[in-house]
Amino acid sequence: MPSSEVSRRNNMQRVRAYVRVIINGHYVTRSRKVFLRWPNLELDILEQFEIYVFTMPSSIQLELVVGGLFSESLVDVINVEVPGSHVKALTSAATLIKDLYFSKNSFEKRKNLKKNPQSLTPAQPEAPITEEEKKRREIEEQKIRDSDVRGVIYVKTEWKGEGPEMPPMRQENVFKHG
Repeated sequence: MPSSEVSRRNNMQRVRAYVRVIINGHYVTRSRKVFLRWPNLELDILEQFEIYVFTMPSSIQLELVVGGLFSESLVDVINVEVPGSHVKALTSAATLIKDLYFSKNSFEKRKNLKKNPQSLTPAQPEAPITEEEKKRREIEEQKIRDSDVRGVIYVKTEWKGEGPEMPPMRQENVFKHG
């Protein structure tokens, strides 16, 4: 095996990642850092967080962070549905099990759209593209797809307990009896 391939594999095995839990825009906790597994390039974080809240959160986000020894990079911010947010009764907040997809390229596009909303407006009609230009663009797009950090996070969210043990939707409802 060429030394460049050995070096590449060793560098891949030094990559670590973790997930930060953000509730209502505030950092709450994070998982432990886990190493990327070779050859399947997967991460098994396998952590359970028990988080106590006073009122039902309006948003839950997971931030996937990847890095090596000296630098870290935010790969994606994944929105998680708040369990019970679409339920009208206090006694039923179903467990949510979801496959949440992430992609560094998609995250960068969303970030750039927030900075520059004009990029959504249709561009001026272009001159006809040559076959050579089409091939060059296809190769460039394939390189971007191949370098993307993407995958799936499997998430289970639920409230422990039912009825009065569930957090109220709003703070005004905390002391109401009924």
